[in-house]
Amino acid sequence: MNSFWQDNPRMMNHLFEVNGVIEQSMTVKQEKMNEILQDLAKSGGKRVRPGLCLIGAGFGAKSFKSIYPLAAVVEMLHLANCLGPFHACVWEKLNNLMVDLRRMTP
Repeated sequence: MNSFWQDNPRMMNHLFEVNGVIEQSMTVKQEKMNEILQDLAKSGGKRVRPGLCLIGAGFGAKSFKSIYPLAAVVEMLHLANCLGPFHACVWEKLNNLMVDLRRMTP
């Protein structure tokens, strides 16, 4: 992960967990595509978008851990937009994760 958050170890810990959700969610059956997605997921970057989700969570009553899937979806949407129309499987994974998130809401 980029050093953008290095002055905030607590945020780094949360983003490490979000990265785990991203890596776990970006798995497909096609070996070559899986390799590309995992490389993309592990490439790091600043993770500003999930960081902002976590900062926002600090203003509410929800635990940070409950926000990890949302923060992962936000980052995965960004990654998918970077890929452009590269592969529909990224969008399919995002859709599945968003369906799971909707089921968690009361």
